[in-house]
Amino acid sequence: MSLIVNGENIYPEFIEQEMTVLRPKYQQTFQDQSAGQQEKQLREWAKENVIEKTLLLQTAIKDPRPVEKHIIEMEYKKSVRRFCRGEKFFEQKRVNSKRCWKGKERH
Repeated sequence: MSLIVNGENIYPEFIEQEMTVLRPKYQQTFQDQSAGQQEKQLREWAKENVIEKTLLLQTAIKDPRPVEKHIIEMEYKKSVRRFCRGEKFFEQKRVNSKRCWKGKERH
């Protein structure tokens, strides 16, 4: 069953992808829950994340204001510093990169 957010289909595959991204940290954090409980809660959180991402994207598309390049670069670097764990940031974003920003390039 797919969800619909403001007329846009959210296919089960999108939720499954989000679950794949969330699963390792979730299982580590909630080890005291049964596997069934973990999967049920994980699915709910993944569904919420996909809905939030969809709403944000829809809002961004409707906003005609341009974003200055230096702001994009600054936010990108902050995100990589915040989420970078080796190459996992790039793997999750499906970017093929040998570098990981931590304020400057890592070789």
